[in-house]
Amino acid sequence: MNAKASKVDRRPDLGSAPEGPLPAFIASQLAQLVDRAPAGDRWLHEIKFDGYRTATRIEGSKVRMLTRKGLDWTANFQPIAQTLADLSVKPAYLDGEIVVVRPDGVSSFADLQEALSLGQAGGLSD
Repeated sequence: MNAKASKVDRRPDLGSAPEGPLPAFIASQLAQLVDRAPAGDRWLHEIKFDGYRTATRIEGSKVRMLTRKGLDWTANFQPIAQTLADLSVKPAYLDGEIVVVRPDGVSSFADLQEALSLGQAGGLSD
């Protein structure tokens, strides 16, 4: 592992974390407009994708995909939910963004909406 990677890899050791039920809902942290990015090596940045933010609860084979406001959108993203149900994980709570990425590497909210409105969500799990 190089020195640069070790600065970024700050995953906590969860081996001793107590097990318990997942919270019913965790509100996502939202982006905040600022004049410049924070300085220092303790900050990580992510690319802003244009899609639907989801909080996904995985408990055994049961998966629920919730919107930022707590609406259950599992049926809208059934192929993704099925893929997540097949993961070999203990109960988990995942925060992520459902996106369609065009061949040029740019996410497209319009393409995502079109796929959902045409009932073509099956291709979203690729």
